[in-house]
Amino acid sequence: MHRFAGEEERSAQVQESLADLFSLAESLYNAWLDLDRNRWFENIPNESANLALLLDVQACRLYRSVIETCQRCEAYCASILVRTLFETTLGVGFLLKKDVRIIVDPVLPKGAPPGTPPAKYAAKISSKAKNRTRKHLLSRELRANLYAAHGYFALEGRETDSLGKFPGSYHAARRLKKGFDPAIAAEYEKEIGIEWTYILRHDTGYSGLSVKDLARAIDKSFLRWYEAIYSSQSRAVHGTDFLRHLDSRDGTSLEGRALSSENEVRQSLWAATGLFLTHAHIVHGNIGLGTSADTVLHHLKEKFMGVAGSDAK
Repeated sequence: MHRFAGEEERSAQVQESLADLFSLAESLYNAWLDLDRNRWFENIPNESANLALLLDVQACRLYRSVIETCQRCEAYCASILVRTLFETTLGVGFLLKKDVRIIVDPVLPKGAPPGTPPAKYAAKISSKAKNRTRKHLLSRELRANLYAAHGYFALEGRETDSLGKFPGSYHAARRLKKGFDPAIAAEYEKEIGIEWTYILRHDTGYSGLSVKDLARAIDKSFLRWYEAIYSSQSRAVHGTDFLRHLDSRDGTSLEGRALSSENEVRQSLWAATGLFLTHAHIVHGNIGLGTSADTVLHHLKEKFMGVAGSDAK
């Protein structure tokens, strides 16, 4: 495969200049993979832990890919992976955190007389009529069921229907749809109830919330991340960040730029490392991977803060 012009030289320079940050990233990745995930020390539902640990696999794959792309000065693609890592961490937080509150409101037709039974429902983090209180707390068991049900409903419905609209795929979609068991869908609907069944059947997310509102519901720090970092990364995902690929070295002419700057690499790798460390703390803090995990994560957090301090000088 062809390399971009100057890729090997630039990659070597950036890796040398950011050696401490690359060393930290590799140490965090290796140490986290070395921990034993077969023993849990916290009292947590099996379904919640198992789903979160599947997302942990996803997070590990994403983080390793970020490190590898940054090693070859590809911070642009790394930032897209970091955005996905953020949504993965949100999913882990949704499944594991003790206090996640979401309001479910009935949606009535405008001008409906009192006593009209609702036909629709909506998930919200705020409501004119309600403040989020402990009665809006979703148990871990319910959240695990919502997450699993969402995956099943999406495959059974929207995704299969969309496949059938692709030229030549109609019969394949029909065969796929026949493979779904209505009894499984009925069981999910029973577990999550009428309100959440409506929400998940009519919304693309497992929480019924936008990414921004889900971030706010889980933790204010996630909302700050969304507002400061996630939104800017979205330009790359949606193909509108074309200016990132322009270079004007002499100030008079423009040319395409295929390699990222040292600062761009630092930003992507730094963001991914902080986010993966947050992910690891959520998993360990709620599942409990033992005292060795306490020691490892404490040491790595101190190292992370030390690198942050040296970068700020």
